[in-house]
Amino acid sequence: MSAPEDAISPSQEYIDRLKDQLDAANRALKNANANWSKAKKEHGNALTWKGLLETQWKSIQLTHELANSLLIDLESMEAQARNVCSNVECMQYALILFIRELRDTVVKVEELAALMKNLMDRVACLTDPVLNPNESIMLHLTNLQKMIEESLVMLLDGIRASLKAIQAGNLLKLCICNDKDGDYGLIFNLVQIIDLLKTATRCGPSRQADIDESQTIGECTITLPDPDCRTEQKPYVLCEAGEDCESSEYWQETKQDYETACQLVKEKKCVVDHYNNCRELAQAQYDAISTALKAAQEAKAC
Repeated sequence: MSAPEDAISPSQEYIDRLKDQLDAANRALKNANANWSKAKKEHGNALTWKGLLETQWKSIQLTHELANSLLIDLESMEAQARNVCSNVECMQYALILFIRELRDTVVKVEELAALMKNLMDRVACLTDPVLNPNESIMLHLTNLQKMIEESLVMLLDGIRASLKAIQAGNLLKLCICNDKDGDYGLIFNLVQIIDLLKTATRCGPSRQADIDESQTIGECTITLPDPDCRTEQKPYVLCEAGEDCESSEYWQETKQDYETACQLVKEKKCVVDHYNNCRELAQAQYDAISTALKAAQEAKAC
């Protein structure tokens, strides 16, 4: 008759079965960890995407506010110039103020461009096919970068063109001319410069230099922007000057993209939580089987 301890000694078959179960649990745990890591990475990408879209959405409003504020100031200045600037000295003063306003705006917009450039540098790692093989996100971020850069370039080109038109054109020759009676009169309307700014927000940089229409009044030649300026592709219009930015199609599309990104972040977070639960269950199962196998092997040794 066998000894009592032999009666409770686990069989080799039982131990082998536990080993098979432990191998299966180990594979399940590795798979759960891999799924969890992948989900965390996708959630991180979604968070970055959301942050990028939020920045772009806000930059659209900020850039629009800068440009629109400038246009409002210029329209007011133009009206004042026509009412009170009847002599050269006064007109020069008005133009100096005008140029100063343009310069300040260039600085503000260029600061915004610098911030966007810094953001795009950080986004560059997301568009790396090695670090992030998700082609759809890569494509979206690349297109997003192009839209932001082109929008800022268009706005800056318009402002710089206005500065160049005034500074390189000799203030008096461009804006004040000696009429037939020998009296100085205002013949260059600042509205033309305002129109140039408006055109710059609708036309690509390549068309900005395509200005071939001119109008001669007295001794002055006034260069006007091409009234039919169009881009081949859909222009990246931030917002039309003077309009409510929220009515802009581009603004609405960006807002929708941002809201979609917010929803994606929530969904990815749910996936992360789900796979974390799976990982914890797989770990618990692996630990339980491992403990049982260790106990069986020790009992068998006895």
